[in-house]
Amino acid sequence: MRKSRQMMSRMFALIFLSLPILSFANNASLEMGEELYDEFCSGCHGDNAAGLTQFKDDLEMFVERLEGITQNMPDFAGVFEEDEIEAIFNYLEQSTSLN
Repeated sequence: MRKSRQMMSRMFALIFLSLPILSFANNASLEMGEELYDEFCSGCHGDNAAGLTQFKDDLEMFVERLEGITQNMPDFAGVFEEDEIEAIFNYLEQSTSLN
C-alpha cells in the first residue's frame, strides 16, 4: 500500500512538473502558427480567417486543402513541414475567428 502511494505521489509530481513545459511548447506552436498565418495566409484570408471556418476540427481536410492545387488558392504543396501545418491549424483553432 505504501509503495502505491509513493508511486502515485511521484506520478502526480511528474505531471505537475511537466505542465509548464507543455504550456510553453503549446505557446511556441501557437506563436509559430500565428507568424506563418500572417506571412502566408492573411493576405487573402485576412485577420478574421475568412473562408476557413469549414476546416474547424478537421486537420485532415485542412492538410488536403493546403497541399492541394486549386484555382482559388496558391499551391502550398511541399512548402510547410508537418509541424508548421499543425501550428497554423492550431492557431486557427485557438483564434476567436473560428470559434
